Amino acid sequence: MFGKKAPPPDPRLQASKMSALSWAWGVVAGVAYLGLIYQFLSLLAGIVNGAAGAPSSSPVWTPPSIDHGLVSIIAGGANVGVFKLTGVYATVAQVSVIALPFAILAVIGLGIASHPLQTQIGVHGLLIAASIVGLVASLVLFIANVATLNNGVQFAVAIATVVLVWILVRLQRLVRRFYDRAPAIATIVLALATIIYLIFSNGVNFQSIILTQIDVWLSIVAFAIALYSAVNLARHGRAISRNRARMAARPMPQQRRY
Repeated sequence: MFGKKAPPPDPRLQASKMSALSWAWGVVAGVAYLGLIYQFLSLLAGIVNGAAGAPSSSPVWTPPSIDHGLVSIIAGGANVGVFKLTGVYATVAQVSVIALPFAILAVIGLGIASHPLQTQIGVHGLLIAASIVGLVASLVLFIANVATLNNGVQFAVAIATVVLVWILVRLQRLVRRFYDRAPAIATIVLALATIIYLIFSNGVNFQSIILTQIDVWLSIVAFAIALYSAVNLARHGRAISRNRARMAARPMPQQRRY
């Protein structure tokens, strides 16, 4: 029937999905840490150029310029500017970056372990803590390598682009309704917004902002999704425990005697 509400989702199934989501994105964080994207592109360039017989001085295909992984960024001391902080902030930055590989392994291991241990609050808490540590470390590297003073305008434009696309997607019905009511005003406002955006984005190289530090961006996204899945996993685990408690407290039906 059309008026009938759909039954609530099974928390056990939802918990299984969140478990897979957490360890899968933990693997993605490991890829970003080890720089496997750079290694894959280098291998692919060698295969393509080797098959074409092109000399190394004039290759047929050159891979884009990207970082060599978070481990190279940390080892290269590119984040030394962040550690000029004093007090608690410097301590948090140093500890989080040092603990980054352990946080990656913890997210993967705890994500896999949470599948059979869906109601274990301790596993969920550790998974949340590991995701937070990894996210903090990724943000430290992000501030040191991407959101710098030299990249201030380019970074602001890149973030504004992402936010603007998200807003337009969310408000597409409202924009269409605005155009239907007042097409002249709507088109003028859109034109002015486009001109303002083009003025501020003049000379911005989005490749240098995102692609050259792709592993930093990827690590932030990975740990943010891992944290999201860990929080939802804890919520579904509590729902599973409540359902089991209600089933245990339900009185057994008495058998009839004939």
